Amino acid sequence: MTTKYELVMYGRTMPCPFITTAKRVLEREGVPYHELFIDRDKVYETRVLEWTGFLSVPTLIVAEPG
Repeated sequence: MTTKYELVMYGRTMPCPFITTAKRVLEREGVPYHELFIDRDKVYETRVLEWTGFLSVPTLIVAEPG
């Protein structure tokens, strides 16, 4: 059985040159991604903080859908 994965990008709603660059590269390469905003949901903020030790954006992960 094959599991399909998705790319998830954790970011902020505020402009950020690193997020802009990541989006450009992903779009140029035709890589679909799902974007979540750490400044709109404390759950997302907490995840990024636990994973990286600080509020690092963009944080990109490969995850099972959902």
